[in-house]
Amino acid sequence: MYRVLDKTALNWVLFILFVVSLAFNAVLIWPETVSELMRVIYTTPATFGLISLVLGATPLWRKLWGFFPQLNSWVFPDLNGRWQTEIHSNIAVMAAHHLDFASTDPQTINTLVPGQFEIVQNWFRLFIRFDADDKYSTSNTLVVEPRKDRESGRFTLTYVYKNETSAPQPTDEQFHFGAAHVEIDPNFKSMRGCYWTNRNAPRGLNTAGSIEAKRV
Repeated sequence: MYRVLDKTALNWVLFILFVVSLAFNAVLIWPETVSELMRVIYTTPATFGLISLVLGATPLWRKLWGFFPQLNSWVFPDLNGRWQTEIHSNIAVMAAHHLDFASTDPQTINTLVPGQFEIVQNWFRLFIRFDADDKYSTSNTLVVEPRKDRESGRFTLTYVYKNETSAPQPTDEQFHFGAAHVEIDPNFKSMRGCYWTNRNAPRGLNTAGSIEAKRV
């Protein structure tokens, strides 16, 4: 999540954390001699690392966001939790022109894939898992890039994921990769965007579509 910050903001955050670490060591050691003062300085980097880890990788940062909800807008929203998700695929449009579906009526093909996102987020990591309601497939992100649009102020997620289907249909495959780009609504309770995959790409069966998720 720290990647959302521009260089100036990130430098300010690091500077503030360093000052807090230095002050913490000074209070803890309360130097009265030169050697004790040097010990304050020498141990500050370790304290800085510990404070950064505690604030960034534990639920403590969520407490801070809870006390100051404005941080959701100023920095990045807390997306942790479950999101009811609907994925709409273009598979019926593709099937209408593909030989592998010659004996299938495109009108009978289900283009809606309901399921749930589970988002795990801290200052150093953002991970998304998708589970289809019918248990047909699951997806796990490999890379997630959070961003804030400098003009609109809207937050976005761009990510690459790996999908696994344990018992694929003849026109499907067990593993494929995909990418998506979603925009988070200003109320931070929903997101929507688009996705595309390399699913069975050599046979021309790769798909694309839309994503909409609402916080549970």
